[in-house]
Amino acid sequence: MAWQEIAALSVVAFTAGAFVWRLVRPRGLGRKKGLACACAGADPRSLPTMVFKARKGERAQILVRSNSP
Repeated sequence: MAWQEIAALSVVAFTAGAFVWRLVRPRGLGRKKGLACACAGADPRSLPTMVFKARKGERAQILVRSNSP
């Protein structure tokens, strides 16, 4: 077996192993708790909301609403 064939088969084996590992590996803690961003500790009701409106032939609107009491 030539060295090129061994190198090519090792690349294929590594790629297959990476795919299999991705399927069977344990999930991270961030995904279980839903911590997607740095502001995850903040109360979502206190954060401002953005509303995007667009209709055909009209100008697009972006509305920012503050949820503070």
